[in-house]
Amino acid sequence: MRQIFSIFFVLIFLQSCGNNSNNSSTPISKTNPNGRYVSTQQYIFTTNVNPTTFKYAQDVLAELPLGSQIVLANSYVINNTSDLNNLISYNLVGLTSYLTSINDLNTYSYFLIEDVQCPEYTEYFVESYENSTLTIGMHIFILSNEPCPALVGLASYSVYKALKAS
Repeated sequence: MRQIFSIFFVLIFLQSCGNNSNNSSTPISKTNPNGRYVSTQQYIFTTNVNPTTFKYAQDVLAELPLGSQIVLANSYVINNTSDLNNLISYNLVGLTSYLTSINDLNTYSYFLIEDVQCPEYTEYFVESYENSTLTIGMHIFILSNEPCPALVGLASYSVYKALKAS
């Protein structure tokens, strides 16, 4: 009986060690089974929205003028026309044409988050929303042996939007 108990204990111990070595807390890509997790970044926005409506809208390229000294932030929130006009004032080809098409700021807030460069990609999730502070998490994954276009002089942003809270 003692021997059976010892064997049972060893099996439970080995199984628990195996579960730890799999690191089940590591995010797994929802869009590509070959994506290898790299890291997670947080983006914090002050805004009054319904976080359950946060969703991807589209990707936008911002072409920096040759020799430009413009340093773009890695994220922006557009809650009103003042926020929108500030971004339009950079006069960046691609981004400006997208921004001038936004005509529903009474209903939505928009969020621009700089994309990682190929062969990396991101998957977002809403981490938290409290006291008008929206925290978005971005899991970063990488794909090995993927062909990547050169993006010299271009900044790429993913655009998200959420309904404003009533």
